[in-house]
Amino acid sequence: MIDAFMKLLVPTLLLLMLFNALEAHAAADERGELLRQRRAVESRYQAESQACQQRFLVNDCVQTARLERNAALRPLDQRLQQLDVQERQQRAREHDQRVADRQREFAAEEGRRRTEALRQPPSAADGRPAETLPARSLPVDPEIHARAITRQADDAAAAAAREREQASRRQRLVLQHQQDAQRRQAEREAKQQSSGRPPAKPLPLPSAAEIAATAASAASR
Repeated sequence: MIDAFMKLLVPTLLLLMLFNALEAHAAADERGELLRQRRAVESRYQAESQACQQRFLVNDCVQTARLERNAALRPLDQRLQQLDVQERQQRAREHDQRVADRQREFAAEEGRRRTEALRQPPSAADGRPAETLPARSLPVDPEIHARAITRQADDAAAAAAREREQASRRQRLVLQHQQDAQRRQAEREAKQQSSGRPPAKPLPLPSAAEIAATAASAASR
């Protein structure tokens, strides 16, 4: 039974590794394309800012170029942040999978070892007494033992899944804070542009520590 379990486990693990590799390759390609588009937006903004120096209303021209740049960068940055979250979750899943695989391999090996020990007859050829179990000990069924260890591995995997969900929730809260701050900044810039006033200093964005503290407080509720 244990050998059959291992024969089924190996192809499943290989398919999972192939799927993860394909997913990581696709994410890397998408990240490269997003970064290329981001560089193009920044390059276009620099060119437009330099062209504004030749115009009469320099500040208005630069402000318009800045608003266009921010609008173009916003979806790119949001997608890059989502890819960062997905990569962290993928690394956590791979770590949990490796732990679960090692636990299952240990369970299978332990089951085989106990089975071989139970099959070997006691030997007294060398004059030594055969080893006996303690009076109150009962033979351990290797399959039952293997199932018990597998259940422990499944419990550990479930606990890891709960931890990943909590981490994912914290990441979503951090991303939401960043998006809200960017949206408020964009609204503020748009109001200044429509009123004709010179651009003011941008609103201070919350630090990573402040965002993490807020996310942790919200996740613990």
